[in-house]
Amino acid sequence: MVADAEPQSGSTQPKRRRLWRGCCLGVLVAAVAGYLALFRASPLDPEAYPEVAQAVGVAIEPHPEVSFSLIQTAYTDSPQAMIFRGGSLFATHRTTHMGVLIKHPSGLVLIDGGLGSRIDEEFEAVPAWVQPMLGFEEHHPACNQLSEAGIDPDSVKILLLTHLHWDHASALRDFPQAAFWTTKAEYDYAMGDAVEPPSYLRSQYDDPALEPNWVLKELTGPAYEGYPHSLDVFGDGVLVLVPLEGHTPGALGIFLNLDQERRYFFVGDTVWSAAAIALLAEKMPLARWLADGDAARVRAQIVRLHRLQERDPRIVIVPAHDAVVHAKLPAFPAFSE
Repeated sequence: MVADAEPQSGSTQPKRRRLWRGCCLGVLVAAVAGYLALFRASPLDPEAYPEVAQAVGVAIEPHPEVSFSLIQTAYTDSPQAMIFRGGSLFATHRTTHMGVLIKHPSGLVLIDGGLGSRIDEEFEAVPAWVQPMLGFEEHHPACNQLSEAGIDPDSVKILLLTHLHWDHASALRDFPQAAFWTTKAEYDYAMGDAVEPPSYLRSQYDDPALEPNWVLKELTGPAYEGYPHSLDVFGDGVLVLVPLEGHTPGALGIFLNLDQERRYFFVGDTVWSAAAIALLAEKMPLARWLADGDAARVRAQIVRLHRLQERDPRIVIVPAHDAVVHAKLPAFPAFSE
């Protein structure tokens, strides 16, 4: 008879269980650390930005002859957490691509213009790995919408560009009779060697046929609402440009003043959601790396917007891609009254 073997004190099964538990714990810790690094709310401290001037109130004359309308050209949905730090992974942010049509006695003005009629061919230059993050639905170019409403696209006098990223410069060739207003800093950077997709798509603006359209502006006017310089487009206080460099080197902010109670500030992509201004929240790190040229300057601009909103909550701050804010404004073909 052979005696039963004694159990080996060095059995590997408990060791494997300990190793498995250790691996799971490591993955959990890494996941929590990754979440905290990428998505955790981390509000900016306004006191850390003493160079940001407090806004000073501006008296606005009423302009009943001026009206505006938002033209949605496409949209995409993504988790709110991808839009600003502290956003929810389970809430949806709708990113709208829009233009703003302004009826002014001096002529029609269009801010940005949304995604243009050639966006599909332009989008081919975007690297394949990032295309799923930048995809869009229900594309309807602004030029087509204008024509359908009986407005000749060639009647647009000025195309005001907050900056020249792909989703803001796409409509240029749809308005060949318009003057393209941007800053010299923005134009020079976009034409330089440092730019590349996905942010800038040269096919949209680096076209000899468009050279006569460009009007490069320097903001040489006085301080305005806490911004160091400004430019009054028509000299009547309706459209006032201010510097919003950070997201891009020559980005513009655009004030539209209908009267003292109806003021709108179009801030491009300084933030993608107005909630980020209230929360003093910058973009999450991956988005910041992909989109923002100078993250430190963007932080200062967010603080400036926060202080402006605190001082005068009547001013509606309009990020270029915030459907929540856009839904409260007149949608084309309707105009403000």
